[in-house]
Amino acid sequence: MATIVFLISRCSRSKSEAAKCIKAIAKQHNLPVSHISDYPILYRMYQEDMQKLKFQPADPQRPELGFTIIDPSVMVVAFQQLQRQIQEIKQQSGIVLVELADDDYKLFFEQLQPESCQNRHILFFEAELEAKNTRHTKEFLEQVKTYVKQKVIPQALL
Repeated sequence: MATIVFLISRCSRSKSEAAKCIKAIAKQHNLPVSHISDYPILYRMYQEDMQKLKFQPADPQRPELGFTIIDPSVMVVAFQQLQRQIQEIKQQSGIVLVELADDDYKLFFEQLQPESCQNRHILFFEAELEAKNTRHTKEFLEQVKTYVKQKVIPQALL
């Protein structure tokens, strides 16, 4: 059974950088990694919302740049779909990275089924990463590496 790592943050770049770091460490240990996110689910729902009742473009002049959720019920639907993906993937070995795009984590974890919570870690990133080669970013990635090597990898290898 896979080890699940939830990546949550108010800024997307931190999660993406952490995911890259975890994938590299897992590769060193020959562990398979799956990476899923609620963003593709939400984006597909945004594209299907022709009447714009549930989503609005973040920039009306350039709707391809993203969206704003105006009907919170779409999050429940997205979380249910994400949870189905977790259930399918977690039967594999290795690590499953679950990246949450929205910052309403309370709603997600209230929706989360108990069987999805076995062998799991939650990594919350509070800071925005400015650039890859800043001292802050290097320290952040070193902390992620240390945690993953000490906690996630041993559990995933069991």
